[in-house]
Amino acid sequence: MDFEFFTVSKNETILVSGAISNSLEKYQPKKLEGSPLILTKDDKLRRFRRCDLKKTVQNIKRVFRGKKARVIEPLLEQLYISISRQGESTLSTVYLQRYLHINDNEPLIVFWNGTSDITIIKRLRLTGILAYLNISAISVRNNDEFVLELSNLETKEVLYSGYLGKLNKNGRMLGLSEAHELACDINHNITHCHDPVADVILTKCLFNYIVTKIKPIKLYKLAKKYKRNFKGKINNNY
Repeated sequence: MDFEFFTVSKNETILVSGAISNSLEKYQPKKLEGSPLILTKDDKLRRFRRCDLKKTVQNIKRVFRGKKARVIEPLLEQLYISISRQGESTLSTVYLQRYLHINDNEPLIVFWNGTSDITIIKRLRLTGILAYLNISAISVRNNDEFVLELSNLETKEVLYSGYLGKLNKNGRMLGLSEAHELACDINHNITHCHDPVADVILTKCLFNYIVTKIKPIKLYKLAKKYKRNFKGKINNNY
């Protein structure tokens, strides 16, 4: 899962679009589009209105002042598309809840560097999520050699850590496309980055790569553990 959003003030975040996909290959990413959602720190949720547009555009330009046009333009373009979209919205808690639990699934949600994404999804108050997992690529020794990690965003437990490759780069963390290039030789026909569908395609590929590296018995034990913990949370709420 991936969300495209920006913070207009310390109290409000605007969710513009997103994408989601089942981890199985046959499920193609579904773009989450519709009237943007405004999320507040006090867990209130309301639809973006046209009267919000002028102030929002001004805030985007202020926040991204000095940034290259390629950073701002896709965000503004998606904002205009979203407020003009006709038909059923897929950017809604109703749609997300239905998608996540199709066929009575008990979902694990996987993000790429999802610290901000998990904050948003919790404000959406989606229910029945077994766990929130995070993929990242870091250089532990800051020596241009990177490991790929899968961890639990809430408990910080590292579920997988394996050598990914070497890349000459300033900083200790890889971007999504950089990590994907080290892990996969397949051309996924990505036209541009910072698009939620593109990000979900690459995140999904990295997750499936990690799954092939984990022993089946460990996967089985992890699944049982998360189901057991989830049932414990439910029982504690009664």
